[in-house]
Amino acid sequence: MLHRAETLELRVVEHPITFRDRERGQSKLGIRDILGFFRTLARLWWSDRERRFAVWLGVALVLLTSAPYLYGWLRTPPGHVYTGVHALASGDMAVYGSYIEQVRDGRWTFVDLFTSEWPQQTFLNIFWLPVGLLARITRLPTVLTFHLARVLLIIPFVLFLSRFVVAFLRKPIAGFSVRVVRQTALLFLTFSSGLGVLIAESIAPLSDSRWRPGYDFWPPDLWVPESNTFLTLFQSPHFIASLWLLLLIILAALRFTETRAYRWSIASGVAALALFQFHPFYVPTVAMLLVVWTIVESIAARRVRWDLVGHGAIVGIISAPSVLSHLWLVRTDPITAARASQNLLFTTDWWLVALSYGFLVPLALIGIVRVLRPACGTGSFGPMAIGPQDDQQTKRAHRLLVTWLVVTVVLMYSPLTWQRRLVEGLHVVLVIIAMVGLFPFLAWLRAHAPMWIHRYAWGVTTATIVAIPLLGVSTIVNLVRDVALYTIRFPQSIPRHSFYYPTDALDAMRWIRGHASLGEATFAVGIDGHFLPMFAARQTVLGHGVETAHFVEKYETSYALSLGRLSPAEARAFLDRERVRFILVTDASRNLWAIDPAAIPSATLVYRNSGAEVYEVRK
Repeated sequence: MLHRAETLELRVVEHPITFRDRERGQSKLGIRDILGFFRTLARLWWSDRERRFAVWLGVALVLLTSAPYLYGWLRTPPGHVYTGVHALASGDMAVYGSYIEQVRDGRWTFVDLFTSEWPQQTFLNIFWLPVGLLARITRLPTVLTFHLARVLLIIPFVLFLSRFVVAFLRKPIAGFSVRVVRQTALLFLTFSSGLGVLIAESIAPLSDSRWRPGYDFWPPDLWVPESNTFLTLFQSPHFIASLWLLLLIILAALRFTETRAYRWSIASGVAALALFQFHPFYVPTVAMLLVVWTIVESIAARRVRWDLVGHGAIVGIISAPSVLSHLWLVRTDPITAARASQNLLFTTDWWLVALSYGFLVPLALIGIVRVLRPACGTGSFGPMAIGPQDDQQTKRAHRLLVTWLVVTVVLMYSPLTWQRRLVEGLHVVLVIIAMVGLFPFLAWLRAHAPMWIHRYAWGVTTATIVAIPLLGVSTIVNLVRDVALYTIRFPQSIPRHSFYYPTDALDAMRWIRGHASLGEATFAVGIDGHFLPMFAARQTVLGHGVETAHFVEKYETSYALSLGRLSPAEARAFLDRERVRFILVTDASRNLWAIDPAAIPSATLVYRNSGAEVYEVRK
């Protein structure tokens, strides 16, 4: 009797390398197999609980940040169009729209449509160019394209945030699992804000009396899009891209210190190149952070970290083209120089900034104490130092966080004229450091809480402590404020930047778009001049306060003309100097005209509808 092993034969069957079975004439690798492969990959990707959490959080943010805009569109009154403007940075929507419309017209580089000077030096913007191409390809309205770009970025950005948090929160803290710590951090990052709304009403009179150009005595969590992540996601897609690239630069710096792989230096340099191209405000942030970080790590290592010097040099070399191009424009182009001189963005008082981050500030202070004294076991803060001593990677990550925080705060009050912009990223670093303080505090509270709380109400107590800073009073107020303003439709508190614009005026702008060329400006006052670059994609004499070169001078002269304070000769000289071909008057700004535009020398009516007139200024 043969053993089973002896009955086996080794047969080698040779199959030709082909995609088809010669006998059955069927493909061995069918569509079903390919789909099954990708389905398996998708299941593996989706099996990560933290990743699923980030995706659903992103979906919630898409719905929450889009709801007020959708409500505003649904509230559009008859005879009007929705402009996309809301309470936050209401004057900037027309600027973004003008970029989108220029690309829709077939341009790949941009000019400033808010000023009448010509010729102009064109410039590239690598962010608004693809958004404009999206509008051109899909033929969607400008406002819809703008928010489509914003929505498309939110979920990928939240997924990136979840990975960013992993790099800095790597271990359980004070007995809380690492998953709980990271998910709490992600919730704080996307929803937390401050308490500025609690004093907004009481300081409103002071805000007016202390006003100066580029400064507002007002809590940033109510009006500065870069002040927290939720407002960034709520406001504009280019703010999302800007924060994303800034965080990528910081993450790459941390990865480089861990691996010393220069691919991270190259990645950081490419991210800086892209960031500085469309948002050059953050050159000081990145440069100062890399320099100070190198010094801090050299002190920690008790030797010069030449590898970090090389990392910074690579980032600087790769990003130099963007920096040099902006410097060249400022020095050689008068319009760019005028915009830069008018772009005054000063940070509000320090205590208003602190209030705008609410409970994150004390939690971050606790976190900083623990970061600076990670091994403390005795003393007043000893009970909060719960858990094993941090390893070198965690210490390095914590040093980067503290360095980042200090650099950001210093730059926010530096002599730079755009200092308020540099608040970007402050919310992120505060939240992550706050996690290092929050969970030891909860553990200390749990250890010292009365027995009845520990036994019956610990879960409720913990949830309440976490929810107070998490929910963010100002986040809720910012959403409710937009809904309230859209309900009113035409609030007197925002007279210059309207949520809705008359369709008759829009038709007149479309007529101008078809008859004017670049270099031929249109004179309009009020919101007509502000929205004309967005709806007509043509130049205006007076528009955005920063984008219009020599804004103060043009503002005074423009209103002197519309109110009849200029002589005919002065009016004609002003129109000739500003290269005006058309004059636009609509019902939206008719109250700003004290004279009949037909009385302006050489002005002839060429277009009229029930709510707008266009006059041509003959040469």
